[in-house]
Amino acid sequence: MNQYERFPISERLLNLWLEENIVHKIGMVKVVGNLDSCAWVEDGIYHIKKNGFTKLGTDDVSEKLRIFKSLISKYGNFERNGFMYRFNKGSWIRRRIIYKEQENEHVPTGKTD
Repeated sequence: MNQYERFPISERLLNLWLEENIVHKIGMVKVVGNLDSCAWVEDGIYHIKKNGFTKLGTDDVSEKLRIFKSLISKYGNFERNGFMYRFNKGSWIRRRIIYKEQENEHVPTGKTD
């Protein structure tokens, strides 16, 4: 898949995905913010990267759910299971992510082909 495709995401589906990633600790979800900042949950652990530094966030599950819903609403994007989703012109679109192998870096680049 080289192009973005429309992919309707309901509020219910988004909540189920976040619950799977955050509560049940399955897979990863990531939100990219401004410039070099991002937040992601991998295996239930919340990470924040800002200004080149990575730190761990809160352990409270309900707080993580609230934070990620807020970040997705604010920035209109997230990554999950090898796809990048963006909110564009009133609907969600998605594209498969190409991960670049990087030394000493565990965070996916989020770049698309």
